Amino acid sequence: MRLPSYLVRSPSGIFHFRWMIPLAHRARLGRSVIKRSLGTFDPRKAQAQALELAARYAAFFALHGDETMTKTLEELLASAMGQRRRQDYTLSRSSDGALTLQTDGGEDDHRRAMEALALMNAAPPPPKVMAPTQAAPPAIFVNSPLMLSEGIENWKKKLEQKKPKKKTLGVKMLSVNGFIGWKGDVLISELTFEDFAEYTAHLFESLFDSTVNNRLLYLAQFMKWAMTNSHYPRGLNPAVGHTSFTKKEKEERAKTHGWQAFTDAQVKHMLAPENVEKIGTEHTRWCLLMAAYTGARINELAQLMVEDFSVINGQKTMSIDCLDVEQSVKTPDSKRDLPIHPDLLELGLWERVERLTAAGNKQLFPELNFTQNGFAGAVVSNVGRYLRGLGIKARGTHKMGTHSFRNLVIQRMDDCDVPDMVSRVYVGHTINQDAHDVHYKNKGIKRIKKKLDLRVIFPHLPAPEWGVQLPELKKLLSHPG
Repeated sequence: MRLPSYLVRSPSGIFHFRWMIPLAHRARLGRSVIKRSLGTFDPRKAQAQALELAARYAAFFALHGDETMTKTLEELLASAMGQRRRQDYTLSRSSDGALTLQTDGGEDDHRRAMEALALMNAAPPPPKVMAPTQAAPPAIFVNSPLMLSEGIENWKKKLEQKKPKKKTLGVKMLSVNGFIGWKGDVLISELTFEDFAEYTAHLFESLFDSTVNNRLLYLAQFMKWAMTNSHYPRGLNPAVGHTSFTKKEKEERAKTHGWQAFTDAQVKHMLAPENVEKIGTEHTRWCLLMAAYTGARINELAQLMVEDFSVINGQKTMSIDCLDVEQSVKTPDSKRDLPIHPDLLELGLWERVERLTAAGNKQLFPELNFTQNGFAGAVVSNVGRYLRGLGIKARGTHKMGTHSFRNLVIQRMDDCDVPDMVSRVYVGHTINQDAHDVHYKNKGIKRIKKKLDLRVIFPHLPAPEWGVQLPELKKLLSHPG
């Protein structure tokens, strides 16, 4: 699980509470950070203890934000940790800077207090802090109090003005609606850091670390909007600092939980005509085969329109782009023109395009409907059932599905020493010009793509070990679409 910013784990495995002291109190306390062992190896117990401590420290420093604090660090720690001392002393400083201390009147207690007072008076006084005679609470600018439900609705309207992808909007609304379902409808201005910390712990009970991190990112965006529109006090965002998921952590997770490429034996089993025939829909059969030859993302294939097919320089080509309002690409580098593999042409892909065009159909796969996840939802589900029926599954904690073809094609090109630039353009990966030789430097991406002949990949796909039987497969793809 990801840890809040105030909870750290030592190399020994013991959890520690860590709190940054506000600048105004660092000179008095003699340090910038409070760090204390929680005495447990259990992350759940540690988070519960740290949450309580964080709330106590936050409340204490908020209360004394504009005052000259008289507690020592030890007293502050003991108070926060719930340790009751024998006596709460009253400490005051006179106008000349001398300290006086009130005790309980006992002889032993008086002696220890005098010793402590002598040491404190011998130390140089702290810098004088200019403060008003009556401590004033920090300024809070909430010009427009708003209920959480109203705020979510207004934020949604703001997001819709930018015309986001349906999936992106759906994920953001899922995050804020999940929070209000847990917290209830309250004034936005009443939300606290503790609320989001407790909600984070609640999410960790049932969701993956990366999912929790994403939920909190969207909640932070909502709270930033609330502050900008004066629905919440400007300052620290209360939804920030509860999780962290670095790029390195994402990469490490991908090594153990990412998509696993199909093996040659698995592909041979999947593309065997007697098995392909078990797939009930022709669009799923086509997407399966096209993915094996192109390594394209499954939604890039499912969203193809007949207008995306054309002849460029005498080569029959299909374009991966987002020219239609319901089309999308992952990154700008995902836009590309792919020469159509001779095997796909032999299977009848071009004839399919011509037939659908003549019939007035817009989509390559008219049966597929657009959802917030694009056009590929039905294909992903069908392929998943197909793989389970064949007993094909990933090893360990990895995943297998339509995306595994992408990993397979990339791996195949690497094994066959296809130039890295060609491989990147073919599958639509981001092009890093600095990673390639001088010939490609200082040239625009579009110019690079025009210079490349992606047909150099054709001899390497499919692998001989796949045992593709084109005549038999063509019979399964010859029905009108």
